[in-house]
Amino acid sequence: MRVDQHYEPTYRREVVAPLLESIKKGYCHTVVSVRGMGLGPLFKFLRLHPVIKELVSPDNFEFSLINFDEVSPLNQKQFLKEFLRDLRSILVTNAVQKNQYIEVEYARGIASEDEHEVLYSIKNLLQVSMEADIRIVVLLQEFDEVARRDNTLLNTLFTLHQLFDHHLLYIFGVHTFPDRLRLGEPTKFDYIFQQYIVQKPFSLEGFLGHYKNHFAEDGLHLDDSQLKLIHSYTGGFASYNRFLSPSLSNASLDTLEESLKEQIPSPQMALRSRQLLIDLTIDEVQALHALCLGHKVPESRLKTLKELGLVIDKNGLFSPIFREHLRAESQIGTGLRIDTEAKKVFIDDVELSLFLSPIEFKFLAYLYEHKNTVCDREKVIEFAWGGHPEGVSDEAVDQLVSRLRSKLLAQTGRGDLITTVRGHGFTLNQS
Repeated sequence: MRVDQHYEPTYRREVVAPLLESIKKGYCHTVVSVRGMGLGPLFKFLRLHPVIKELVSPDNFEFSLINFDEVSPLNQKQFLKEFLRDLRSILVTNAVQKNQYIEVEYARGIASEDEHEVLYSIKNLLQVSMEADIRIVVLLQEFDEVARRDNTLLNTLFTLHQLFDHHLLYIFGVHTFPDRLRLGEPTKFDYIFQQYIVQKPFSLEGFLGHYKNHFAEDGLHLDDSQLKLIHSYTGGFASYNRFLSPSLSNASLDTLEESLKEQIPSPQMALRSRQLLIDLTIDEVQALHALCLGHKVPESRLKTLKELGLVIDKNGLFSPIFREHLRAESQIGTGLRIDTEAKKVFIDDVELSLFLSPIEFKFLAYLYEHKNTVCDREKVIEFAWGGHPEGVSDEAVDQLVSRLRSKLLAQTGRGDLITTVRGHGFTLNQS
């Protein structure tokens, strides 16, 4: 199945067409994948579609795809080398008349352990692309982690865009609106975007087209009636679907509905349900609970929840799985478990992908060892930093706690696991 067949006319019109138009105008964009409409197929479409250059026109655009699932967003040097590899491949493929210079710059950048030298090589290759009138469109998938923070890498990307203007464009893929945008607090980086394009969830038609192929790749041969049954449970939410796939087998398809019901209470599904609440306001979460209990919700709030894909036209929640987890939320465990030897963090026996620095892990581990008690600020600092607390500024500690809360919130849906007790210290809430 060709990649572009995964996309219904709606997505072509509302997502792909505006993106291509923005590329022609020299704009940068963020694509927000709302409630499980996968970004991967879209990026493959943009990079691999056989007529993409005709659609973009003129034909001097080349696409670099960088996936932050594979490249740590907090490792700038690793990211820059990945970008350098793509640049070299693009320029060599287009037979630019500076191949020897390109290879020398590429070799120098790849061999260097100094990220400034890697960046210097990138700038030199971008200069070559500009002279050859080749426009580079960088597709940055899974950008959520960087979008949460105005960090060094984000500033580097901003600087490169300023230097090379319309010859270097970005398309960022994120799964949730960063809080700073919802709160109306954009960073300087947001101003390079002309607009945000929001991807909506799969309709039943889109789900049938995409997931028949997806499940077949996992060895599952489902007919349309079975796919419709899965959609009626998951509501098309990709995270539910991805978890279900390995838990099903062809032998279980005769009792598919029973198999689906068995998966609803699993901790992994509960965690995925919580992730749907990450970027919602308190009022929006309360409205979902009200709907779950059959109460009326103000029309304005209902409209927002429908736009987010969490509520369908019948004023019901988009998925029975999600509804059951909201109802049982008080029974869902919220305690963390930390394996200090393996350096792993779990919640509900599901391992979290927190990408903690050594200091962040030690800080969290200390709170875990003294959970549900107030930990003295100076003792926590001394344990985490391995030195005298007076050598660590209050700002550094506050920033570390803020990062930890953000990472835990993104993975668990809870931002209250770490509490600051003013004048005393911190506590890890396990209740």
